[in-house]
Amino acid sequence: MRGRGFLREERGLLWMDALMLACILAAMAGCMHMYRISAQLRQENALQTTAIYLAESELDYLEAAEFEGELHAGSYEWLGLPEDLSQQGGSYEVQAVVEEDGAAMWHASAVVTWTFGSRSESIRMERLMRREKKNREIG
Repeated sequence: MRGRGFLREERGLLWMDALMLACILAAMAGCMHMYRISAQLRQENALQTTAIYLAESELDYLEAAEFEGELHAGSYEWLGLPEDLSQQGGSYEVQAVVEEDGAAMWHASAVVTWTFGSRSESIRMERLMRREKKNREIG
């Protein structure tokens, strides 16, 4: 009789071990899911940061063109290096529009669209620039 009680206690410990193992495996699976989500968010953040950089760069290129006296109202494609449009595992498109805003100002807006996998997102930045009156006469 004593042996029978001992075996019952062993079966109880076996079930408790199995339950503990199942809890540990469930916790590990949850951690892997959280890791996958954080990696995806990190990638999306890098893509968005690059898009902001490209939009600001395009507006800077337009401002430099205005300083040189070469800026006109209209649409502009990406003015930088072509390899800048494929960074961080995504592909980017940059479109800029410049409009006259009164006699003394330019209104420039840059839209950057990027794709990653099957998703597509965009960001828009705008800048007002003062028209520079250049004295182009020599002497």
